[in-house]
Amino acid sequence: MARWRFPGNEDLSVGQWVRVWDRQHRRRLVRLLEIGAITVIVDANHRWAGQSLELEVTVIAIRAPEVDLSADDGSEDTNSSGKTSQEKIFGSMMPAGQRRETSCP
Repeated sequence: MARWRFPGNEDLSVGQWVRVWDRQHRRRLVRLLEIGAITVIVDANHRWAGQSLELEVTVIAIRAPEVDLSADDGSEDTNSSGKTSQEKIFGSMMPAGQRRETSCP
């Protein structure tokens, strides 16, 4: 970033977190990496970027796929909805609000 974007009366030091205005006119919190006479190199990643996360989850339910595999001869069979067995298996794994009808080439 250009050095003029930082207040001239403010003492800047490497590793310091400061707020600056970005190109979309929003204030951003950045960490100073290098300070030069003309430019300042900053790290605009979130301060927790690269940190390990430990999550605690609760499994609510485990469901078996709702697929009839009785005619599993290797061919792609379709049901009345036009979906193959594989599409039904993977579709049943997605939460109802996130299911999308898409096809890949």
